[in-house]
Amino acid sequence: MNSIVQLRGVSKMYGDFAAVDGMDLQVAKGEVFGFLGPNGAGKSTTLRMILSLIRPTAGSIALFGLDLNQHRNAILGRIGCIVEKPYFFLYLSALDNLRLLAR
Repeated sequence: MNSIVQLRGVSKMYGDFAAVDGMDLQVAKGEVFGFLGPNGAGKSTTLRMILSLIRPTAGSIALFGLDLNQHRNAILGRIGCIVEKPYFFLYLSALDNLRLLAR
């Protein structure tokens, strides 16, 4: 499988609390994938790890076949995400919003 997103044994601990515990995930090119679950299930934590906003306590994450720890800058130039609340400026065009966020 040609995975765009791959998580292997990914965990995130906050003290004694496991926000994410040993997650394995593969998302292939062209697939659409969503996270569903109750509050506190680890959805946002998992997305934050995939986006390299926080580091996993254990496991590995690869995007586009590249290890996130080793190729962070190359990967971050190819991804983006809007979670929970969209933050954009209504008085700017879509292109201008993207240009602003790309800085």
